[in-house]
Amino acid sequence: MTAQILDGRELAKSLREKYRQDVATASAALGRPVTLQTLRVGDAEDARLYEDAIGRLMEKVGVRHERAHFSAVAGWVEVREALQASASNPDVTGILILSPTPKHLPHAELVAVLPHHKDAEGTRFEATSLRTFPPTALACFELVRAASPSIEGKHAVVIGRSRIVGRPTFELLDQANATVTLCHSKTADLKSHVESADIVVAAVGRAGLIKGAWIKPGAVVVDAGENVVNGVPCGDVEFEAAKQRAGFITPVPGGVGPVTSLMLVRNLLTLTSAARTAPRAAA
Repeated sequence: MTAQILDGRELAKSLREKYRQDVATASAALGRPVTLQTLRVGDAEDARLYEDAIGRLMEKVGVRHERAHFSAVAGWVEVREALQASASNPDVTGILILSPTPKHLPHAELVAVLPHHKDAEGTRFEATSLRTFPPTALACFELVRAASPSIEGKHAVVIGRSRIVGRPTFELLDQANATVTLCHSKTADLKSHVESADIVVAAVGRAGLIKGAWIKPGAVVVDAGENVVNGVPCGDVEFEAAKQRAGFITPVPGGVGPVTSLMLVRNLLTLTSAARTAPRAAA
């Protein structure tokens, strides 16, 4: 058996067209454009590059992109008040706070100011009924669904317990009625858990932690690991060995990554359910 490759680029292409149509429908229902506001404090290159990439993606799917930028020396009160004003503006569907932020304005503290119904990254997925989730977790889930439309009753093993991938992926699979086991790098006898899994999602950040020989024949393997070994990017799963046993497997790179940014659009579409009940701000 040789696994079918779960190509994230192809999935992203099909989802982009679907979301473009969904955004047009949602904007018509709202009577105003679906709008993402990005907030950037300082001029960190990573944040600027991501902001530009988001802008290009939002243009492709018809989402209005607004940018709020503050200097690296901006104070807490200034940024918080601007953030609160944006959060109360019904014309803003969702807000994304770009990282990194300056040390005196910790990213987590800024995110805590956001109300759940404006959180485009789904950072507090446990506490909201809107069911927005961190984009990487959503990307993992969409790739699983692409390979296995019927998740119900399957045994899924998620390796990794971070709040941006592992834990929200666990919840997404649980909601889809899979039987889910959450493991991590310290789990005793990780091998036995993986061997019994119909679905494996790896998100630890340790190259080769999941051995190819552990993969159950025909399993779906989604690898969200981001590692570099001898200058070559790789995931948490021994790809070549796992490919000989799995039914479907994501490559690294080219698997989870291309789908992740699109999940911001999915979250925005979810947040339009709250935006529909808010009156438009006065012109």
